[in-house]
Amino acid sequence: METSSGLRPNPHVGDRPTPTFLVSITILTTLAATLAALPPATLAAYRDPVRALRVP
Repeated sequence: METSSGLRPNPHVGDRPTPTFLVSITILTTLAATLAALPPATLAAYRDPVRALRVP
């Protein structure tokens, strides 16, 4: 949603951002989401699924 908001013209500047800016924002957003998902995914990969889903 925030990446797509970069496509709107800025009323304070008056024109659209350059295509390279939009591509860099898209890459940065994807990279941040990927890096944020790595620790939980690593933790889940080493847990025993049967033990984690077992109900006492």
